[in-house]
Amino acid sequence: MSETTAKTKRVKTMTLAKGYRYPEIPEALLDHRYEQSQHAEYRVVAFTTSTAWGPGSVAASRAQVEPTVTRDNEQLFRTYHPSLSCAMTVGIFTEGSGRAIWYAEHFQSAPTHTHAGDLEVHVVPGAYPIDTLHYPLAGRDTIHYAINPRRLLSSEDIHQFADMFPRAIGLQIFIAGRIHVLYQDRTYVEADWREGVPQQVGGLAVQFSVPSIIPSQAELTYRQGVAAKKDSRIATGCLGVSLRLPDGEVVATTVTHGFVHLPGVGYLSRAVGLFDKLKKSLLRLRWPPQQESLTGHVRSSDPAGNSPVGKEVWVAATNCRLGTIGHTFDRPSRYLPYPHGYGHDLSLVSDCLGRTLVPQPYLPTVDGWADMRKVLDGGPLFLTAQLLHLGPHATNKSVFGTVTGEEAQEAILTEADDAMAEGHQYFFDRETLDVSVALLWRVVPKDQTRNMTVSGFSGSVLCLGRPSDRTAKAVVFQNFEFPVCIPRIEGGRIVESHDMPTFNIKAGFLLPKEILESEIVYTERSVSQRLSSFPARQLGREVSAESRRSVSGPQ
Repeated sequence: MSETTAKTKRVKTMTLAKGYRYPEIPEALLDHRYEQSQHAEYRVVAFTTSTAWGPGSVAASRAQVEPTVTRDNEQLFRTYHPSLSCAMTVGIFTEGSGRAIWYAEHFQSAPTHTHAGDLEVHVVPGAYPIDTLHYPLAGRDTIHYAINPRRLLSSEDIHQFADMFPRAIGLQIFIAGRIHVLYQDRTYVEADWREGVPQQVGGLAVQFSVPSIIPSQAELTYRQGVAAKKDSRIATGCLGVSLRLPDGEVVATTVTHGFVHLPGVGYLSRAVGLFDKLKKSLLRLRWPPQQESLTGHVRSSDPAGNSPVGKEVWVAATNCRLGTIGHTFDRPSRYLPYPHGYGHDLSLVSDCLGRTLVPQPYLPTVDGWADMRKVLDGGPLFLTAQLLHLGPHATNKSVFGTVTGEEAQEAILTEADDAMAEGHQYFFDRETLDVSVALLWRVVPKDQTRNMTVSGFSGSVLCLGRPSDRTAKAVVFQNFEFPVCIPRIEGGRIVESHDMPTFNIKAGFLLPKEILESEIVYTERSVSQRLSSFPARQLGREVSAESRRSVSGPQ
C-alpha cells in the first residue's frame, strides 16, 4: 500500500469512528475511571526446582490444597498447579485497585481450574507484540485515565481507540490486564505500526491479533440429535430461555446465525458431528440408542436466507413445529464474515403454542437477569442448556442435553460446566457503523473433550451462580468462540500456531434493553431421582401455564 493510500485510509477511518452507534449500556458498567490505590503491575513468577515442598508428587498435591498464595509459595503454584504449569508464561497481575490475580499465556494444554490458591486464574490468548525494531514510531495514548478491565468501555473510549488504531475492526480487553486490538489481517496491523501506535493504553499493555471468530454452530450429538431440515439431525442452533415481553407476548430466544447465510461456514462443517456420531454407531454395530428426550435445539426451514424473520423453527429430529421467528436484533451481512451485522446474535421465536423451556434436572432454575458487575468481578459462572417442554399432549414431553463424548452422556444431566469471565470484546462494523459488545469467558468442562467445541450449546445460557444453587441468574447466551493455540518459536520469538489449538474462549453478546426488561418464564419439570446435594424438585409435579413462575430485571 502506498503512503498516499495509507494516509487516505487513515483519514477515512477516523471520520467513520465519530459516527459509530454504541449499544445502550447501563451507566454502572462504564465505571472505569476509578481511583487507583497503586499502579497496575505485572510480575512474572518463574518455575522452581526447589524441593522445599517435597518430591514432585507431594508438591503437586500441595499446590491444589494450599489455601493462600504468598511470596513464599507462589513458585509452588506456578510449577505444580495443573492450570499454571501448562502455560509457558505465568505471573501475578496486581490490578489498580490492589487486587491480585494469576495471568497465564502460551498454553501447551487447557487450564482446568478457575482458581489456584485464593487467586483467580485468567488467560491471555496469543497475539502479536509490536515489532519496535522494524516499526520504531510510537503513537500517543489519548486515554488519560486508568482503564479498569472489570468494567466496560464507553462510546467515548471506542472513538478514542478507533482514532489510535484506524485500521482496527475491534478490540478485546482481558481481565488479565491486556488489550488486544483486532484486525482483518496482518497487513493492516503492519500498516498501523508504520504510522505509529501506542504500546500501552489506559495503563494496560497493548498487543495485536487477527482473530479466528467462529459462530458456535458445529454439533456432536448422542441419542436423538438436532437438525437443519425436517427430520434431519444437523443442528442450526439452541434455544435459550422463554420470555414474556413487556407487551405480554411469550417467545423463545435463539441465535440469529443459525437461520441465515454464514459466509465461510459451509454446510459440510455443520454436518461433521452427524457423521462422527454415525461412524461410532456403525463401529458398535447398532443403531443410535433412543430416549424420550433431546436437547432444546432448533432448525430453520430455510437456512439459505439472509434474514431470519418469518422463518419457521422446528424441534430438531422431529416434525414438531416450534414457531416462527418474529423479530431479530441483527442485520447479518451475506458477504462479510461473522460477526459483521450482528449486534446481539439474537432472534425471538413467536407462536410457540404453549411450549416453554424448563430447567435441567438437579440444576438451578434460571429465574432472572444477572448484574454484570458481579460477573466481571469474578462471580461464579456455569453454562447450561434448558429443556424444551412440548406440552401435556405431546408424545415426548421434554427435550434435553446433548454432549460430546460417549462417557459424558450421563454427567451432563447432573453437572454443568464451570466458567470464568475473561474479559469483553468490542467489534466495529465498518459497513453498518454499529458497535457490538460481548462478554468473553473460559469454560472448565467436567469432560475435557468439550474444551474444543460448544457441542450444540449455541444460544444456551451462561448463568451467574453455582450448579448446586436452587436458582441462578442469566448473563448472556453463547454466540461465538475463538481458539487459544499452542505456541511455537520462530526466529527466537513466540508465535501462535492456529493449526494446533488447545482450547476456545467462548463469547456472548450483551443483551438488549428490551430483553432485560422481559420476564423469564418457565415450567417446572418433574424428575425421577432426587439428590441431596442438588436442588430437590417435587416429584411428579406438573405446573400449568397459569402457575408458571416468572422473574424480571437484573438482580
